[in-house]
Parts: sequence; C-alpha cells; structure tokens
Amino acid sequence: MTVPQPPSSSFSSLPDEITENILARVSRWNYPWLSLVSKRFRSLLSSKELYKTRSQIGANEIYIYVDQFSNDKFDPRWFSLWPNRDQTKRGRKIKFKQNSSGNLVVPIPCSCSSSSSSSFHSPHIQRDSMVAVGSEIYLIGGSYNRQPTSSIRIFDCRSHTWRDAPNMTVPRRDAAAVFLDEKIYVIGGGCDKNSANGFEVFDIKTQSWTALRIPDDEVRNELYVYSRAIVVQGKLYVMAGTRDYTYEPKEAKWEVAREESSIDSVDDSWCVIENVMYCVDNQGYCRWYDSEDRVWKVIKGLEQLREHRTRGLRACSSETEIANYGGKLLVIWHPNHAWFKKIKIWYAKISLETRCNGREVWGEVEWVDALLTIPRNNYGFLRCFTVSV
Repeated sequence: MTVPQPPSSSFSSLPDEITENILARVSRWNYPWLSLVSKRFRSLLSSKELYKTRSQIGANEIYIYVDQFSNDKFDPRWFSLWPNRDQTKRGRKIKFKQNSSGNLVVPIPCSCSSSSSSSFHSPHIQRDSMVAVGSEIYLIGGSYNRQPTSSIRIFDCRSHTWRDAPNMTVPRRDAAAVFLDEKIYVIGGGCDKNSANGFEVFDIKTQSWTALRIPDDEVRNELYVYSRAIVVQGKLYVMAGTRDYTYEPKEAKWEVAREESSIDSVDDSWCVIENVMYCVDNQGYCRWYDSEDRVWKVIKGLEQLREHRTRGLRACSSETEIANYGGKLLVIWHPNHAWFKKIKIWYAKISLETRCNGREVWGEVEWVDALLTIPRNNYGFLRCFTVSV
C-alpha cells in the first residue's frame, strides 16, 4: 500500500502570485541577497508586478540615486544609496570623519529597455533638466556643453534601464524642469523667448506636450534668462533673473514671490521638505526660506558640519547637493582641492526641528560618512535624486 506524501510546505512550492505578494512586503534593502536564492526569486524581484504590488500596499521606500558625471568621457556613472534601517545615531556625539553608518553605496549597471535605442549606455547628463517622478528620473533635452535637443530619456530605478519618451516641441539645453500634479513643466533652455513654446508641459498620463503661454512680456523675458524652479505648496516657485515668481497651475496665474532673485542664494542645489524650501549657499551655510518674511535664514545647530564641509575653502571650491531624504535633509559635497589626485565625496543626514513658533529651524546631524572616492581627472560633477521604489 502506497502512503500518499503530504504536500510540500517549502516556500518554493508557493504559487508565484503568493510569493510575489510576500516579497513585496520585504524591504528592498534585502533584495540583492534574496536574488541569490534562485533564478525564480531573481525573476520575481525584478518584475513589474512586484513593484505594482509594493505601491498598492504602501510598501515603497525612499532611496537616493546619485549620478557622477565624468569629465573625460561625458559618461555618467550611477550609484544608489541604500539606507541601513537598523542604524541609530541619536544620543551619540557625531565625529566628523568616516564612520560605519551602515549605508550601502551600490553601483548601478544601466542599459536600454529596447533595441531601438541608439546606445546601450547612459545618455549625457544635464544639470538642471533632471526631474524625479515616482520611481523614474526624466532627462529633459540637451546637456551641459552640448547642442540643444528635444529628446526625453527616462531612467527606471526599478529595472535600471533607459527608455525614450515623446520629444518636446522644441530643442532645449539646460532647461528648468519640475514635476507637479502628474505633469512635468519645462521652462526656457535656449529656445526663442518669443516662441509660443518657451514654456511647455508634459502630461504623463496622456504622454503629450502642450505649450503654456505667458501673457506678461516682462515675466516671459525674465524666465527666458537662466531660471531655476521647484514645487512648494502646490505651486511652481521659479527663480528668474532679477525676481522670484510663483505659478498657480489651476488658475494659470503668475505672481511675484520675491523682489530679489534667489538664484545667487541657493548656489546649485535646493529641495523642499514639508512645504519649506532648503538650500546650501556659496558660503557653505544650510538655509531655509521663511515665506512670511521672504528671506533665506540659516539653519541653526550645524556649525560643526559647516566647519567640516568648508575646511580649507580659501584654497578650494566645494560643490554641494541636497535632497529630501524621507523628511530629513541629505547633504552631499566634496572639497575640491586642486592639489589632491583624488576627490572624496561626503554625505550627511540631518534631522530638522522648527522652534520659536516657526521663526527658527534647527538641524541635528545624525551621521556623516564618505560616499565615493574618485580620481580627479575622472570627475565632472554629481547630482542626487530622491525616488520612491
């Protein structure tokens, strides 16, 4: 008599749908190790269905993606900063040197998602025309020191692949681009300031471009000059040549937000955390924008961090990037000493606290660590982006 064997209770015997649902609830921090379990796991961990499930159940996590632009090859290298969720630094004195913060810097192999693309390498990077939309990063138009182009490339942070999007109506280079309400707004970038397409909008749902007219000649002429833009409180905040403007999409209304332009104040990087704008100025101070007084104020409590960042500044320049890291401020920088053969890139995570009835913002450094060390002759600049994956 043959005794029937009980059904297998191993994890591998589960249907793909159930396994996928379980894996979607696991932190993406563990995916590199889980992918080593089997080919089946590796396939499930890279599937679009898995990330769709993660989004539906609210399991998406915040990651920082960094592109490091090479001077000699005009070819970017991408890295992802994966957080160690178990690390805790509160209550401990932070030493401003390389430490074991536990974060993982992962090089990203990039490829194209279709054979129709002209290259299987990352496209040329531009400084201000990059915008994060969910788990994707859009590259808008032409790059620094390159001819204007109307092309749009998309980097999918789930599969680490590039694909093409519908072209803009006019070629651009180094345009300002921001994301708001399922649309990407693109301003300037070398097109004719009198053109009807000086300001255009990409609807992600319909995958189409439309021109956005600016009836005020003075505003249009100012925005044609190099502009920077960010989204705050549901409006576009645009830093133009002499003044700052806000644009309300629902009412199609432009207003002067500040009589003095913030371009010189924000240096090269800025971000928004809980509807407050933050930047690092060219003196190395981390600042926040007081929208009531319409002035940029210094974040208090970060004197030691500034001293570490600007040490030897008289003999060097320092490039800085900042990002919203899950409600905290992430600062990435490097001291650019001319006599150093290698450049060490650093990063710090800062928690923020509002005091004095919103009149002051204080910062507390949770950790500081070295991100990358790069040969000087292979370094151009870097950019960082916050994505939800």
